[in-house]
Amino acid sequence: QQQQQQQPAMLTPQSLPASSHFEPFIPDIALPQQQQQPQQQQQDMHNPLLGPPPRLDLGLDECLRAMSTEGESLMKARVTLEQAVQTSPEARVITEAQRPFRIVHVNDSWAMLCGFQRQEVVGQTLNMIQGPATDPNALRDLVARIQAREEARTMLVNYKKGGFPFLNMLQVQPLVDQEGVVTHYMGVLEDVTLKDYLHPLAHYVRDLRASLGYSQ
Repeated sequence: QQQQQQQPAMLTPQSLPASSHFEPFIPDIALPQQQQQPQQQQQDMHNPLLGPPPRLDLGLDECLRAMSTEGESLMKARVTLEQAVQTSPEARVITEAQRPFRIVHVNDSWAMLCGFQRQEVVGQTLNMIQGPATDPNALRDLVARIQAREEARTMLVNYKKGGFPFLNMLQVQPLVDQEGVVTHYMGVLEDVTLKDYLHPLAHYVRDLRASLGYSQ
């Protein structure tokens, strides 16, 4: 009898302290895995006329400095799991602290942004919102930063359910217990595709959307 792979436990109201507010959740950060992707992402989302995406490192620091500082106090503070699952307008995803960083929790804002239901994503990795224009080097750098407990902010081309691309301004930080031990990671996503002052990647994603027949 084959031993089934253990799935991460879903977060429930009973698994949190009584003082925690738990949303009725509907549905950072994994490295690319060699596994089969959902059918809608099997197709190549690149348009060969557009060429490869612009290099992320060109002008990235300036773009990050231009971004709103909303939420920075949370990202720099020591945050626990109980705090991270409080009601928030931010699109939040929480993963396990070990590779492959399987998803244990997403909030309503994340579900609305990415288009997935909770039962579709719990136990999966964030490969499900990655695609051909997602920079694997940026992912590797992001993972290295969060494991070193450094500030981790970057921009990635991610994909909503059905293959709709968007430019994601991503912040990731560890969640810790009372002793400061990392228990999970939290990613905060923001769709910045239509921000006027952003990186050339934003223009690339807009052109990519148009080439795929999507309206802005």
